[in-house]
Amino acid sequence: MTQEIAYVERAVGPLWSATDSVASLRQIRTAGFSPVATFLIRRPRSRGRGGRRSVARTGVRLVTLTGPGGVGKSRLVIRVAEDLLEEYRGALWFVPLASVPEVELVPAAIAEQLGLREVGTVPLEEQIKGLLRAQQALIILDNVEHLVAAGPLVSDLLVACPSLKVLATSREVLRLSGEHVYAVPPLALPDLDDLTTFDRLTATEAVQLFAERATAANSSFELTPENIQPVAAICQRLDGLPLAIELAAARVSTFTASALLDRLEYRLSLLTAGPRDAPHRLQTMRDAIAWSIDALPDEEQQLFRRLSVFVDGFTLEAAQEVAAGAADESTAVVDAITSLIRKSVLRQRAGSGAPRYWMLETIREYGLELLEQNGEEPAVRRAHAAWMLRYAERAGPELSGPDQSGWIEGLEAEIGNIRAALGWLREQGEPERMLRLSCSIGWFWTMPGRFHEAHDLFEALIAMPDAVDTPGLLASAIVTTAELENWLGNYPRARELYGRALTIYRALNDRSSIATALRGLGSVAIDQEDPVEAISLLEESLIHARAMGDSWEVAAVTNLLGVASFAIGDSDAAIIRHEEALAGWRQLRDTTYISAGLTNVGLVAFACGRLDRASAAYREALELADSIDDRYHAVRAVEGIGLLAFSRADFIQATRLLGAAQAHIEQFGTPRRPAAQSLLDLTLVGARRSLGDDGFAAAWEQGRALPLSEAIAEARSAPAVTDRPVANHGLTRREVEVLLLVADGLTDREIGERLYISRRTVSHHVTAILAKLDVSSRRAAAERARQLGLA
Repeated sequence: MTQEIAYVERAVGPLWSATDSVASLRQIRTAGFSPVATFLIRRPRSRGRGGRRSVARTGVRLVTLTGPGGVGKSRLVIRVAEDLLEEYRGALWFVPLASVPEVELVPAAIAEQLGLREVGTVPLEEQIKGLLRAQQALIILDNVEHLVAAGPLVSDLLVACPSLKVLATSREVLRLSGEHVYAVPPLALPDLDDLTTFDRLTATEAVQLFAERATAANSSFELTPENIQPVAAICQRLDGLPLAIELAAARVSTFTASALLDRLEYRLSLLTAGPRDAPHRLQTMRDAIAWSIDALPDEEQQLFRRLSVFVDGFTLEAAQEVAAGAADESTAVVDAITSLIRKSVLRQRAGSGAPRYWMLETIREYGLELLEQNGEEPAVRRAHAAWMLRYAERAGPELSGPDQSGWIEGLEAEIGNIRAALGWLREQGEPERMLRLSCSIGWFWTMPGRFHEAHDLFEALIAMPDAVDTPGLLASAIVTTAELENWLGNYPRARELYGRALTIYRALNDRSSIATALRGLGSVAIDQEDPVEAISLLEESLIHARAMGDSWEVAAVTNLLGVASFAIGDSDAAIIRHEEALAGWRQLRDTTYISAGLTNVGLVAFACGRLDRASAAYREALELADSIDDRYHAVRAVEGIGLLAFSRADFIQATRLLGAAQAHIEQFGTPRRPAAQSLLDLTLVGARRSLGDDGFAAAWEQGRALPLSEAIAEARSAPAVTDRPVANHGLTRREVEVLLLVADGLTDREIGERLYISRRTVSHHVTAILAKLDVSSRRAAAERARQLGLA
């Protein structure tokens, strides 16, 4: 709110003081506004005043606050008016125009607030100019949207009165020369992903407004840790619209917050019964929206109805094909969309790709009602599903190429539309088109963060009886389902599904797909701790992939051969395989899998004691993953840098970063590979020994509480690591690990199994440790380790 005030007040500055006061807050506050405005004008505004004084903009004379009904344009202008009363003493007038039916009556409405009466033959407009010509004044015109034709009057006043400024609120821009437009945003919303503190959620404007209006409706209502989540979710569902929040909060006399949230699926039916003394258009949310939509030309009303089928926005291309019905109507659609933006029905969201347009969910719900009432819904939803299918089939082949990040971003933006299209196709009984839409972007569904949603979708798809006559399409859905089961740790089910798909692919002699199914079976074998079988399956897969010239599949299989090699203790072979896979993905410019390859290289290099390589790999992975918003591999890189912190004996940072990584990995719901988990467990045991139970627990919980952005920042700032002696005892990181296990009484064979190195390598390390510690036995080495604080 303070930023909004600062913007408007900068625009209407510089400020002057005058001697007379003909405007008053009483006049503004009693102009027919709901309690929402009363709530908001009492909020602190010191920052707004500071911004106004420091950045006054002398060239701005007309500012229009735009936004849909219920967004709070009037409450914002009231706040500004209250701030400016002292500065414009005697020269600030508030003119409410909502009840003025005709453009011709606007001069009379302004004159009434200025205290002028029609005298003789002098027109009111001339009297207004005469009064304002010699004054440095501000006129606030509230609710101008139905009177935009009064624009010439505003222009005439500004021309005739060089020291006059005008501040208007409207659902539509006035389109006058020199007009500065400020689109009023909804109230600040709580972050539903921020579960750290009760105070953070209650501090947001939307939640505070809900609490105050709920208390007014039910004096026993109060925000508590038990109801803050549903209250925050209600504010999110209502788009932060003050009017909608007020109407919802009034219902707490009937419903609890949780019950109210459950009933918001059809919010317009619930958001009624506003104050009787409020204007009629503000007594229900439906009336507030209808006030805007009913004023649109027929063509724009039709476009609005059709655009409401989109969930979370749309591109111009999508609007042309779905809402307009033809790509060659681009000019008409662009003009209509531009008009709907000016009239606050649509909003534009800029991004790195094509601009997206969207509407608030409360407005969209009204549009869907009209779409159904006009009998257009079946045709528009059919066109919408067809568009999404075409888009998905274009996107699929691009998801493993150099433009991957852009297409992933596009699919992320369209996920609401994809869900809506799939839902409609299910209702229409079109399983084959559902499979085509889902399988064409199967790679997208298997990205961490979508596992559970995708799992339910694909299990339903492959369970549909007689779903499709195309075996290859069904097998593709089965493979995607198997991959999701594998990610989620359901290994027997994954193995069964990969085998089922392999049978279909062998019958079709589809060698590329045979390679994929064998790769999946190899992955499951690794996770079921059978790396020998995994290597056999993966080597067969590699033969098929190479025969078909499938470079991506070759890289993927080679990567898994590295994982399997690490699992049998052949670290040298593992790092060679991982480096080969990484080189393949670099050549393909597959950014997501470059990150994956880097974290795999980092893990094996760390286990081999090649700390320079591990540090470089994890740091590159962190920067790359963070740059493309790949949260999963960013978390894996944070975990790797935590392992490296342990190697330089910074046990507190190691524990913090590993705790942070663990918390975020749990959100993805994906288990680690067994070898990686064992290495992590060993590191955590060492950290606990060094810090003690209490110190370890404190650092671990601090890390778990870190938001991902803060964990990334801490990992990024951690010192680089080289393979040098640590803890000032002349031992390398690997030697410290071996010594800790010696102190635990493990044999060379057992140590090798823990660290995935050969028994001979362990023996060499033990010999070096005895020499460096100047002791002659393993028991003496263990005792010296305890004396030095290493064990």
